[in-house]
Amino acid sequence: MPAFNTVYSVFSGIGFILAIVPLSWHLESWNVGTCMYMIWTALACLVHFVDSILWNGNAINWAPVWCDIAIRIQIAVAVAWPACGLCIIRRLYYIASPTTVTTSQADKRREMIVDLLITIGIPVLEMCLEYIVAGHRFNIYEDYGCAPATWNTPLAYVLVHSWPLIIALISATYGALTIRAFMKRRKQFRDLITANSNLTYSRYWRLVALASLDFCFTIPFATWGVVGPALWSEVRPWVSWADTHWGYSRVFQFPRILLDPVSAYSLETTRWAAVFCAFVFFGFFGFADEARKNYRLLASTVTKRLGYTTFSESMAISDSMVKSNNGSKSGVSLPVFITQQIESKRDSFDSYSDKLSTSIILNDCDLKVQPYSPTEQSTSSSSSSMISPVDEVPRVPESVLDHTSVRRPSVPDAPKSVYPDSALDQV
Repeated sequence: MPAFNTVYSVFSGIGFILAIVPLSWHLESWNVGTCMYMIWTALACLVHFVDSILWNGNAINWAPVWCDIAIRIQIAVAVAWPACGLCIIRRLYYIASPTTVTTSQADKRREMIVDLLITIGIPVLEMCLEYIVAGHRFNIYEDYGCAPATWNTPLAYVLVHSWPLIIALISATYGALTIRAFMKRRKQFRDLITANSNLTYSRYWRLVALASLDFCFTIPFATWGVVGPALWSEVRPWVSWADTHWGYSRVFQFPRILLDPVSAYSLETTRWAAVFCAFVFFGFFGFADEARKNYRLLASTVTKRLGYTTFSESMAISDSMVKSNNGSKSGVSLPVFITQQIESKRDSFDSYSDKLSTSIILNDCDLKVQPYSPTEQSTSSSSSSMISPVDEVPRVPESVLDHTSVRRPSVPDAPKSVYPDSALDQV
C-alpha cells in the first residue's frame, strides 16, 4: 500500500502544476468561476500531496496546526467545486440569453461580486457551519492524512452533507436553460460570442462541457455523501452545543488495517477527486495556445535552472537561422564567422601598438588582413583615416614614396609576421 500512496503523491503533485499554471492567462478574461475552480483544485491537490508524504505508512500527529488548516480546505473544496460549476454555467446562460447580457461596467462589477460570493462566500460559510457539528478536532488516517471529524447528527445533513447536492441541482437547471436558449437563438449566438471579449466560440463550449461534467459527477457523489453516512454509521441525536463539543481537543488516529472497506473507499475517493478535477480541467483547456505557451515557459524555466536547454528553444534558434538565410538574395548562404586572436602583452610599452591579428572567413574564402599599427604612420601627418580591412587598399606608386622616409618600428623583439622587412610591400 505505501507504493500505491507514492503513486498518488506523484499524481497529486502533477495535478497541482496542471491546475495552477494556466491561472495567469485565465485571469485576463475575468472569468471568476474558472479561476476559482483552478485555485480550489490546486489547493486540494497541494493539501493531499503534503498529507500523502507526511503520513505515508503512519498515523502519527506530526503537524496539528497543518491539520487544522488542511481539514478546513477539504471542507471548503467539497462545496467549492459545485459552486464554481454553478458560477460558470450561470455566466454561460447569461451569454446565451440576449435579454440578460450585461454591457455596462456597473453590471459587470455586480456580476463579478455575485460570482465571488458564490465561489468564495459559500465555501467559507461551509467552514464555519461544519464547526457546529464537529465532534472533535480532527482525525488522522494512515497514508491519507488529516480528515474532518463531523459528528453524525441530523443537523450535519442540513449544514454540511446536503450543500453539494443542492448546488449541483441548481447547476443542472442552469445547464438545461443554457441549451434551451442556444437552440432558440442559434443564429444570434455567434454574434453574442463576438460581442463578448475574452471569450471565443470553442472556449464557450469547453466551459459548457466542464460545467456539465462537474454537475454530472457531483450529483451521484453528493447523493452518496448524504445517504452513505446514514447507512454505514449510527445517526446520533443533536442534544446541545456542549454535548457535541465535549472533549473537542481530542485527535483520533487510525492505522489502515483498522479501516473498514467503506471508510477506505470513501477516503480514497475524496482525495483522488482532486486529481481527477485537475486532469479534467487540463483535458479541456490544457491544449489551448495560451496554456501550451505557459507550460512551455514553465518547462523552459525549470530546465534552465538545471543547466539544460529545451528542445523547443534549439528548434526556434535553427528556424530563425533558416528564415534569415532564405531571406537573403543569394538563396542559401553559409554564415560568416569572424575570429580574433589577441596576443598577450609583455610590458607597458606594448600597449601603444595594436597587435590584433584578424582573420575573416566568408563562405569558402579565406581573407587575411594584416594588422593596423599607429606607429607606422608618419609623425608629420595631422589627421589619420581608418581604412576598413575588407575594402581594397590602392597601391601607391613607388616613385611617390621614399624608402628612407619610412620609419621602422621601434618595438623591441617584434615578430616578423607583424612587422615585415619591407613596409612598401604592405601598402
